[in-house]
Amino acid sequence: MKIGQLRDERCSRLVFWAAWVAYACTYIGRINYSAALAGMVSAQLFTKAEASVIGTVFFFCYGAGQLVNGFLGDRLSPFPMLFTGLTVSACMNALMCWMPSALWLSVVWGLNGLAQSMIWSPIVRILSTVLAPSQQRKACLNIASTTPVGTVAAYALSMLMLRFFSWRAVFLAAGLCMLPAVGLWIYAWRRYAGQETVPPASPAPLRPSAGGGKGLWPLLLASGAALLVLPTLLHGMLKDVITTWVPTMITESYGVSPSFSLGLTLVLPIVNLSGAVGATWLCHRHCGGNEVKAAAWCMVAILPLLGCLCFIGRVPIYLAVLLLALCTSLLLGFNHMLITLVPVRFGPYGKTSTVSGTLNSTIYIGCSLSNYVFGLVADRGGWTVTVFCWLLIAALTLFLCLVALRPWGRFCQERPDRAQALAGR
Repeated sequence: MKIGQLRDERCSRLVFWAAWVAYACTYIGRINYSAALAGMVSAQLFTKAEASVIGTVFFFCYGAGQLVNGFLGDRLSPFPMLFTGLTVSACMNALMCWMPSALWLSVVWGLNGLAQSMIWSPIVRILSTVLAPSQQRKACLNIASTTPVGTVAAYALSMLMLRFFSWRAVFLAAGLCMLPAVGLWIYAWRRYAGQETVPPASPAPLRPSAGGGKGLWPLLLASGAALLVLPTLLHGMLKDVITTWVPTMITESYGVSPSFSLGLTLVLPIVNLSGAVGATWLCHRHCGGNEVKAAAWCMVAILPLLGCLCFIGRVPIYLAVLLLALCTSLLLGFNHMLITLVPVRFGPYGKTSTVSGTLNSTIYIGCSLSNYVFGLVADRGGWTVTVFCWLLIAALTLFLCLVALRPWGRFCQERPDRAQALAGR
C-alpha cells in the first residue's frame, strides 16, 4: 500500500485518534510493570536490584528495536507495523502472568519491548506525512497527551488489580485492555486504504552549505541533531527510571502500602500534560521555535526541584509527590521537544521515522543503563543518594543542550519548509 497524505479531514482525524488510542495503550502495557513492581518487592519475590533486571531488559530491547524500526518506518507502511507491534505487545502482557520465574519474565518482557518499538516511529511518520496539513500541528501537540492519559490508566488499572487480586492480574488486565485498540486501528487502516491521497513529495536535499547529500549521518551532522544524542540518552536515564521507581520510593520513604503509593502517584500523570503544553508554548513564544532552547529551559527548572527531593522522607509526603509531579512534567516537556517535534523537522528529507527511532532509541538505551544501576544505588545508598545522582545527570543534560543550541538554531532557520513549520513559529 502506497502512503500518501490524506485529503479527507474526517478520515485524517480517525487515523490520528486511532493512533492516539494505540499509543496510550502502550503505556498501559509498559508502565504496568513499574506499578506492579512495588507489589513484587513487597511480596519479597525479588530484591530491588533483581527486579530492575526485568525493566532493564525491556528498555534495552525497546531501544535496540527503535533503531531498526525507525529505519523501516520510512520505508514500509506504518499501518501494518503499528498493528503488529500493538498485537504482539497485548499477547506478551497476557503471558507475563503465567511466567514461572524471573528469567522467563525477563524474556517475555523483552519481547514486549521489541513489539512496542514498532509503534512510535510509524506514528511520527503518520503525523508528518499522512495527516491532512491543517491538522498536523495540533496533532503534534495532542499526541503528547497519550503519556499522562496512558499513565493514569496504567496506574488506576494496576491499583485495582493489586487491591483485589495480585501483581499477575496487572499484566493480564493490561493485555485485555489493549485488544480494543487493535480493533480500532484495523478500522482506521481500512478507511485510509479506501481514501484518495496526495502522493508524497520527493525528499529534499540538504542545504548547499551542508555539503549536499541525503544520508542519515550527513543530515544529522548538518542539522546539529547528532549533538542531541547524548542529552537525549541522559534524559532517558531520568525519564522512565524516575517513573519506574516513584511508587517504590514513596512506599519505602513514608511507610505506606503499595496500593496507597500508587494512588498518590496518580497525581503525577494528571499534572504531566502541562509539561508538553508549557514547553510548546515556551518554544513558540519565547524560544523562536527552537526546540532545543525550550528543552534546555525544562532542564533549568528541574534542577532546584531535584535539589529539594534530596530530602525525600524528611519533607511531607504530599510535598514530595508534588515535587515529583513537577519533575516528571518538565521531563515530558523535554521529551516532547526532542522526540516529537525535532523528528517532524525532517519530514521534507524523508527521514522523520529514522530520526525519531534514532533519538528514541537513545532514551531507552539510557534507561537500560540506569535502571539496574539505580536499583543498586537505592539498595545500598538509599533514596537521597539516588536523587542526588539524578540531579547530576540533569545538570550534565543541560550543559549538552547548550552545546547543541547554536547549530540546531541555524538548521531551523535554513531548512526548506521553514515557512510551513510544524514545530516552529
